[in-house]
Amino acid sequence: MDRYQFEDLISDYIEGKLPVAKRQEFEKYLESNPRAQSQVTELRQLISSMHSLPVKKTSADFTTRLMQRAAVARIENHTGVNQEKRWPLIGGFTPAYAGMLATLLVAVVVVSLQFLPEKQAPAQFQPVIAEEIATPQPEASSLNQEGDLAQIEAAEQDSAETAKELPDHDGLYQEHITLTGD
Repeated sequence: MDRYQFEDLISDYIEGKLPVAKRQEFEKYLESNPRAQSQVTELRQLISSMHSLPVKKTSADFTTRLMQRAAVARIENHTGVNQEKRWPLIGGFTPAYAGMLATLLVAVVVVSLQFLPEKQAPAQFQPVIAEEIATPQPEASSLNQEGDLAQIEAAEQDSAETAKELPDHDGLYQEHITLTGD
């Protein structure tokens, strides 16, 4: 038997309501535990002192009146009758709590607005035509004006001069320019 079982059975032992097997187990625990013996002694003294108290007589309808008064008190507590003045509730909260919650809500909104990106004008895209990206070299037959021919010759001359200015590392730069025309 452990302490918890002992405490559960102590009142039944004092009143003599334990079966024989449980009573023997209980007494065996008492013999091995002096603290349990003192608890049993103290409880016996308390019970005997309670029996020596004078008995109070109540009226026959005492229980009924007591229960009615308890029901009235319960209703008064629930409805607020005969209670000190209370603040009205706002959404189920007292005004102090409602004010704190409103302040908190405003703070959350202000802080969250700080994290939103600024509104920017929508980007306007202009379509790019493939002909604008790659400007093909015009063929000699399509050159109708002398100005176009002159511009082409000037561009070829510039690229040839640029090729001469580049250092020749085993002819790599020169071959690249010759092959690609860049």
